[in-house]
Amino acid sequence: MDSRKYLSLGLIIVGITWYLTNQNLIPGYLLLYVLSAGFLGAYIFVKKSLGFLIPAYNIAAVAIFTTLVEKIENLNGAWIIVLLGLSFLAIYVTHTHSLVTTDKGEKIWPLFPGAILSIIGLWILMGSIGEKFLQLIGLIWPLVLVLAGVLILFIKKKVK
Repeated sequence: MDSRKYLSLGLIIVGITWYLTNQNLIPGYLLLYVLSAGFLGAYIFVKKSLGFLIPAYNIAAVAIFTTLVEKIENLNGAWIIVLLGLSFLAIYVTHTHSLVTTDKGEKIWPLFPGAILSIIGLWILMGSIGEKFLQLIGLIWPLVLVLAGVLILFIKKKVK
């Protein structure tokens, strides 16, 4: 099947799901799952591109969070941060770790937003202890950036 047929099939499915959602025949969060599945299908069947995989996993994270909000009373909003972090870790597992490239940064980049978002979300979930730790990081982080800038200025680049 060529990419035009996949696109048309995807639009039909999204349109039907959206209509059913508007008519209150199915829950609204199902539309998010359909959109996520559409992007994942495009990644699998059309082109193995991060342009399809990133929205697939990020929309899936929002869909899962929305489902949890519907099912669990007083759910902490920090879970969306954790789920988005996990979506980037999933990108690393399913796509970038197996890339054949000499650029290590191209392979491991999803680990950075994944770890940062997951850790921040978990700290927020920890309550006041996590909040105090985040405040401390907020004070230290600018100093780390300045130190990194100074180090870059004074460390000589290796000549190959």
